[in-house]
Amino acid sequence: MKPAPALGELLARAKSKGVYGTKMRSNINAANEKGIAAVVKQQFEWARVIIDAGLMPIVEPEVMPSSTSRLQPKFPR
Repeated sequence: MKPAPALGELLARAKSKGVYGTKMRSNINAANEKGIAAVVKQQFEWARVIIDAGLMPIVEPEVMPSSTSRLQPKFPR
C-alpha cells in the first residue's frame, strides 16, 4: 500500500461522521511466499492502527485474476 501520512486525521474524521470501518485491499501478483507474507504483515499493521482509532478494519489481500501463478478453482462437472 502507498504511504498514508494523514491516515490518523482521516480515521478521526471518519469516526466523527459515524463510519463503522474501512476496507484495505492489497493486490498479490504472484505466488511468492515472501511477497504474500509482506502483504499480510502490512495489512495487519494497518488494521491495528484502524482498531486503535476505534474503527473496524476489513482486511482483504487479493490475488489478481491476471496472475499466472493463481490457482484456478476446480468445480465438479
